[in-house]
Amino acid sequence: MKSVHWILIGALLPIALIVAWSMLDTACTLEAASAANETVRECYRNWIGALSGWAAAIAAGCTIFTILYQIRSSKNIAHKQQIEAKVLFDREVMKLCEEINRVWRDAEDINAQSRDAKHIERQAEYVKRELAHIHRRAGQRVLSNLTGMMHPIEEFRCLRILNAIESASSTVKVIGWDEANQDTERYEPEGFQYIEEMIQQFDFLRYRLEQDEERILVEVFKNRTTLRNQAFENLRELLDDAFTGFLPRNPDNPL
Repeated sequence: MKSVHWILIGALLPIALIVAWSMLDTACTLEAASAANETVRECYRNWIGALSGWAAAIAAGCTIFTILYQIRSSKNIAHKQQIEAKVLFDREVMKLCEEINRVWRDAEDINAQSRDAKHIERQAEYVKRELAHIHRRAGQRVLSNLTGMMHPIEEFRCLRILNAIESASSTVKVIGWDEANQDTERYEPEGFQYIEEMIQQFDFLRYRLEQDEERILVEVFKNRTTLRNQAFENLRELLDDAFTGFLPRNPDNPL
C-alpha cells in the first residue's frame, strides 16, 4: 500500500476508537445496565466481547485486501520490468546490428576497391578488431541478465538473436584440405579470403534474422549486398531432395 493509505488509516483509527467508546458510554449507562440486570462493568465486558468478533473480521478483511494489493502490485512491477528489459535489450541489439552493418559496409568496400595484398591485410586486421569489440559487447552479462527478466517466449526470441550476433561476430574459421582431400584442422584465413568469409558470415546473420521474422533488424542491412552462402543453399536443396525421396510417389502430394 502507498504511504498515503497508511496515513489515512492511522488518522481514522483514533476516530473509530473514540466513536466506539462513545457508543459504549451510551449503551452502558446505569439505567441500561439495571434494565438488563447487570452492572455497568458487565455491560462493557459483554459489549466488548460482542464487538471483538466484528473487529477481528474487519482486521481479517483489511489483511486480505493488503495481501491482494501487494500481489497485484508485484504482478504490475514484474510486467513493467519485462517491458523495460525488452526495450533495453532491443536498443542494445539495434546498436550491435548497426555496428555490424558498418563493418559489413567497410568489408564490401575493401572487397570491391582494393586488390593490393598489404592494404587488404591491414584492412582485415581492422575488421578483426571491430568484430572482436562487437563480440565482447554481445557476450556481456548484462544482456543475458536482461533476457532472464523477460517472459519465457520473449526470452527464447532474444537468446536466438543474441546467439546469431555472437556467431556472426566470432572468429572466422575455414576447413583446410590436404592433398588427399581429407579435411584438416580449421584455420583462420587472412587477407582477401578473410574478407570474403566475413561477408558471407554477415549475410548468414541477415538470413537467420529473416527466418525469425526480425524485420526491424533486417532493415538495418537493407543496403548490403545479398550474398547467400552457396554451399549452404546446395546443402539445403540436397536435404530437401533427400526428404522428398522418402515420400511415396503420390501425384496428389503437393511436395
